[in-house]
Amino acid sequence: MISTTRPTETTQHGGATDTEHESDAAPPSADVPVLESTIEDLKHTIAVMRRSHREFQLVTESQLRRLQEKNFQKKQELKKAKDREHLTAHALADAVLNRMILQSLTAAESSFCCDICFDIFHAPDMVTSCGHSFCQDCILQVIRGKDYCFNFQETYTPAIVSLHPSCPSCRQPITQTPVHNYKLECAVQALVKGGFFKRETATVDRDPHAYVRFFKSIPVDPAHPPDATWATDDDDVAWDMDGWA
Repeated sequence: MISTTRPTETTQHGGATDTEHESDAAPPSADVPVLESTIEDLKHTIAVMRRSHREFQLVTESQLRRLQEKNFQKKQELKKAKDREHLTAHALADAVLNRMILQSLTAAESSFCCDICFDIFHAPDMVTSCGHSFCQDCILQVIRGKDYCFNFQETYTPAIVSLHPSCPSCRQPITQTPVHNYKLECAVQALVKGGFFKRETATVDRDPHAYVRFFKSIPVDPAHPPDATWATDDDDVAWDMDGWA
């Protein structure tokens, strides 16, 4: 029996088969909406990612600025703390130094005080026979406290009724006019001005003619002036009158 079925023919058009043409054909119309939806979803996702990226950048920049500001503030606070520490160290050193100076001056304050009035020196004068210094008014009061009479009695004998005044500190006889102690006065004035010492009484200026006026006030017999050296009741003590002029 002879078969009547015809074999399938493959038609070629310009070297391409019908099967290839079928594969190159446009996709079914049902797939287009799906693809468009996918594309829209991708666009939305990309937009969201871009927006998130921008927001992240803004947040990051803001955080970075805040961190920089905090870092700057911390540096400023650290600098201020170091400055305070530096100032505190200097203040402490100055306080310790001032305390040491004050303690030294307090210990030496007696050297700047008069042994007669116990106040800080006013116009200090020094006794030449021993080197002790006193306020001018104080040592002058000591000298005035003696009873002097530089004249002759009818028997032409000296009439000095007391011995020479003596230094209140060491009792050495005062035989000459005390001299002004300029260096001591300058030191005392500087210490008082600097606030290290405080006088109990008002400042008294030195009177350069106080001794001269005092000894000129002592009565002397014009007809019988005293010799340059007068003997006292104690012949071992002589008063050099030239030193008091």
